Amino acid sequence: MSPDGPATGPDSEEDVEALIRRLTEKLRVRPSHNRTRARLAIAYDRRTKGDREENIQRILVHSDSLNRKKIGKGLWAATRVLRGKAFRDRSATAGFGEIDLQVALSFFGEALDLYAKGSPLWADVQAEMAITLLRHPDLWPNARRHLDKALAVYRTNDSGPALAVAYELLGDWYVLVARETGAARARQAALGEYSRSLARTDRSRDTARWARLQLAIGRLAHAGGPAADDIVAEHFAAAAQALTGATHRTARLGALRELANLHLRRGRWADALPHCAEALSLALELAREPATVSGRRAAAVGVSDVAHCLAYCQYRQGDPDQAVLTLEAVAAGCCWTAWPTTRKRASPTHRNTRNVRSCAGRFAISRPVSTEA
Repeated sequence: MSPDGPATGPDSEEDVEALIRRLTEKLRVRPSHNRTRARLAIAYDRRTKGDREENIQRILVHSDSLNRKKIGKGLWAATRVLRGKAFRDRSATAGFGEIDLQVALSFFGEALDLYAKGSPLWADVQAEMAITLLRHPDLWPNARRHLDKALAVYRTNDSGPALAVAYELLGDWYVLVARETGAARARQAALGEYSRSLARTDRSRDTARWARLQLAIGRLAHAGGPAADDIVAEHFAAAAQALTGATHRTARLGALRELANLHLRRGRWADALPHCAEALSLALELAREPATVSGRRAAAVGVSDVAHCLAYCQYRQGDPDQAVLTLEAVAAGCCWTAWPTTRKRASPTHRNTRNVRSCAGRFAISRPVSTEA
């Protein structure tokens, strides 16, 4: 989905990085040039390299306080979409939760007024509004209205990739209906929409969506109880195996955690352990990459949970010493990503570190006492 019109911008990662370098150099010469700043914000939105949280911050900086008259209607509308996506997608540690969603909806509403009704770009903004509403705990039912408008345009234009996006979102909407009402019919409808989306998704070209759909179908199959465990595991494993690229590490971490949790719930410690170990290694790797403190805080979220899962597997496998070592090692590694110690209020990372150390203490107390000399 290209917010600034037809796909005229660079597609490859190398082209995007080269464009960012050129625009950054131009901005050094003319720091307040509005069109350069707007184009740089668009380039960072297309960027797949680097920490997503840092790219979002750059989008917000470069798209802020632009002069509408100097950049024109098209770029102005594109930056409204970019700012909406940035406010919606930034992490809770960098933003304001539900307030960010309301701000995002405001920007999307402004963009809708600028695009021609019924155009592909207008439909894209309708889809972005649906994504935003689906994340809101109270407003999610309203997403269906925007999805229907987007689908009407996509079906008319026979837009395969865009239809895949819309069908996936419609599946997400039915999942929320099923969660709210407990209706089996809603779960079946969600499965149907995800299947339609999967049929229109090319695994090699859109790996992230293909894997996300596999996870979604697996979660729905999980409602069938233990009898469906093998089917669920197949979908989760397919998602993890597909997410091998450097730009898919965060998504792979999520898939590994789903696969590990499936085995943990069934008491399959040996099956869960290798997935927990890889997930922890990946989570720690991601937590150390961001250059900014806020980026490290966002990336470190969940490291403690994965460590607890791995330690619990090791403990149930009869290796409490290794469980303690795992938790203590992660506690030491988490400390450098924590908030400054001068703050009076403990950060989520500090709380996670305390939880890890507390759990390590419990494992140490409960492990068998050696009787050897």
